[in-house]
Amino acid sequence: MKRIFSVLLSLAMLLTMLPTAAMASTGTTHTLEDGGNLRALLADASVKDGDTIELLGTGHVNDPNSDSAPWIINKAVTITGGDISLRAGGILLGADVTFDGVELGFANRVRNAIMANGHTLTLRNVTAASGTLEFHLFCGGLTGHSETADAGTHGQVLVQGSSDVGSIYAGSLSANGAENSFALPATVTVAGGSTGEIYACGALETPVDNGKWFDTEYVPDPPTADREKYTVTGNVNISLSVPSATVDGAGVAAVQVSPDEGDAAAHTLTDIGSLVLAEGASLIPSAQSDLTGANLTVTAAERLDLSSMGDVTIGDVTGGGTLALASGQMLTITGAVNGTTAVVVPAADTGITAGKSGESSFALAEGSGVDSFERDE
Repeated sequence: MKRIFSVLLSLAMLLTMLPTAAMASTGTTHTLEDGGNLRALLADASVKDGDTIELLGTGHVNDPNSDSAPWIINKAVTITGGDISLRAGGILLGADVTFDGVELGFANRVRNAIMANGHTLTLRNVTAASGTLEFHLFCGGLTGHSETADAGTHGQVLVQGSSDVGSIYAGSLSANGAENSFALPATVTVAGGSTGEIYACGALETPVDNGKWFDTEYVPDPPTADREKYTVTGNVNISLSVPSATVDGAGVAAVQVSPDEGDAAAHTLTDIGSLVLAEGASLIPSAQSDLTGANLTVTAAERLDLSSMGDVTIGDVTGGGTLALASGQMLTITGAVNGTTAVVVPAADTGITAGKSGESSFALAEGSGVDSFERDE
């Protein structure tokens, strides 16, 4: 008996010495039957941070107290499979939440949006249910409404897989029109699917036209972005690895373009603070793009093709990759020039003005229409 006790005591001492991670258990998976009350399940004490909720059909989220209050998710969970019928006024996060393979049905025209509220919101293969409203995403929170949730420290929106979402905002949503400011870092990552416009600021909630409440074809406009009233004072980073996106950088956004399957990306980028092409990435900004004042990094880029944009004036350039220009186009670089960048020069009337460049800042790239490319002091 003493020997058994001794062995058990030794085992207990050994377990206390193991790293905490080695003893951590994986989260529990909870299932919700078709037609079940998803709000009630999430509120149940049996659901903990790190758990997964598997929908076996439609999960309903009604609000017994208000037609406009958001559904607050204050547990770090993954919701997967099935579809959600949401009659609450949007979704406000109080923890990191992942929707995986879920069809979201925003039945309420009030606030068809998900607000990460400084947490991480991940949408993986998420779509809007047929016949319901497009929904929009915010790194920030909700202001001007009585409902609140605990805020995180870094607002992140990750769109992955074949997700199809509306507009994305780095800031917060104002429910009453009062000005607000999101002071935390904001990161938007689009790595699949399609989105509406991406804004480096917050927005005003779209008022619902009560006269069209029963008009099934009435769709409120997306929240109205306003960089002056709904600011973001933390760093804004936008990462794109999709064929096409539209970004309004509000003068501050740092945009990174990563390689995507297929041809070069064709984004519309306006008023961004900086643009980085990751290794192997190619980008052809649309003619509607405006890179004025932006700092460019093309260290290991396949190609940044500016030929559709007319004359361009940018800030600093950190080179190493390839730039392509059009005949008659002038690229003006007002800042520092680092590294050596290969330039496709189609004709003798193409030029670069870069007062802070050196003899080795640029080299003639293969495919150029001229034989030489010289620096004129």
